[in-house]
Amino acid sequence: MKKLIVLNIIILTGCGQAIKQAECPACKPQVIEVPVVQKCEVPNVPQANLEEVKKEDSYEEKLRKLIHNYGKLKEENYLLRKAMEVCK
Repeated sequence: MKKLIVLNIIILTGCGQAIKQAECPACKPQVIEVPVVQKCEVPNVPQANLEEVKKEDSYEEKLRKLIHNYGKLKEENYLLRKAMEVCK
């Protein structure tokens, strides 16, 4: 009977030491690297200064203002596209 108790003690202490030495992999701290997307600072693009088209303007004046506004918006669009290229 004494031999059985001594044998059980040896087995239990032997397994206990094996678990402490090995340590489970889940117990160890792990470093996980995750890519972080950084936002690009968009350059300041001033808004186009558009002329207001009124109902009382003549046909020629409305046409001139529309053509002027088109040119301003086209220029602003070009600058915005350039700003987007900077962030790619």
